[in-house]
Amino acid sequence: MSDEILERAKAEIYKNLSPTHDLRSVERYAQTYKNVIKLLERGLAPREISGILSISKGLVEAYVEIVEEHHPEIMAGNTHLQGQSDTPDHT
Repeated sequence: MSDEILERAKAEIYKNLSPTHDLRSVERYAQTYKNVIKLLERGLAPREISGILSISKGLVEAYVEIVEEHHPEIMAGNTHLQGQSDTPDHT
């Protein structure tokens, strides 16, 4: 992932956070986003990503929404996510 994309991701995340989040928090969110992307590219399902990164499945799904908007090619390459926006998994 290029530095430019990571910086845009940080800006997108920061824009949606309350003003109390400091830069370290934003950097941690951006790193988690980067890790989620890597695992999606490897074909893992959100539930698997949740376990590997020790974050909630709901948080993984929030990152997946960002990936869907900014990296649709990753969504298309992951069989666990194809058609996900049409039939969300709420389990």
